Amino acid sequence: MKQFLHKISHISRKKIFLFAIALAMFFCAIGFHANHANAAFNEQIPNQEGGLYFGRSRISENQLALNSSSFGATWTARTSAGARNWHSVSLSSDGKYQTAVAYAGHIYTSSDYGATWAQRTGAGARNWSSVSLSSDGKYQTAGDWGGYIYTSFDYGATWAQRTGAGARNWHSVSLSSDGKYQTAGVANGYIYTSSADSYIDTGNLGIGTNMPESKLQVYVSSSVSALIVYLRLAMIMVFLLMAGM
Repeated sequence: MKQFLHKISHISRKKIFLFAIALAMFFCAIGFHANHANAAFNEQIPNQEGGLYFGRSRISENQLALNSSSFGATWTARTSAGARNWHSVSLSSDGKYQTAVAYAGHIYTSSDYGATWAQRTGAGARNWSSVSLSSDGKYQTAGDWGGYIYTSFDYGATWAQRTGAGARNWHSVSLSSDGKYQTAGVANGYIYTSSADSYIDTGNLGIGTNMPESKLQVYVSSSVSALIVYLRLAMIMVFLLMAGM
């Protein structure tokens, strides 16, 4: 202990100053990384309503206060989409995104919990028989009776025809929570399944395609790079100080 105190007493002010700078750089790096991470999180979910979040699903105080026996007890007519031969409807896990399909009509989507509806004409007027959404509503699949399967990866805004399974009397379709696994049934026919691998080279991406649109890219964000630089400089300065002691 005495030897250590003796060494400390002989440390120059310059070394103490450099040591203080090293500590300051270390704490600045930690603070910068924390602030950047918080800002990035805020950018990912902008203008969200208040409430608790479980994944991407919001749980408001009103929802928490509801008794499960009241779910589906009362109904409100939404007339903006008109009176049609509705055959199927599906919702995201939080109910924000909803899609309904009309037989001999179009696909209709809502992004405000079913309050208003938009007609999607890109896939045409068809004998829509079934539709299903992923948990977040981003991935959607619809079946055309006597036609093909159609998929969407932008919350139902645009649709792509998938001809791989052929034109059939699609009776029902369902998606897994992430949309990776999909199953469709044909009236008086077979069951068809589809799955998509991750965004990796030679892997499948999306339903009905074997050519990925993009590959998996792993990169270090600017905040992490800055943190590494600050920490390395701080460690070098501390090492030099310890060597000088």
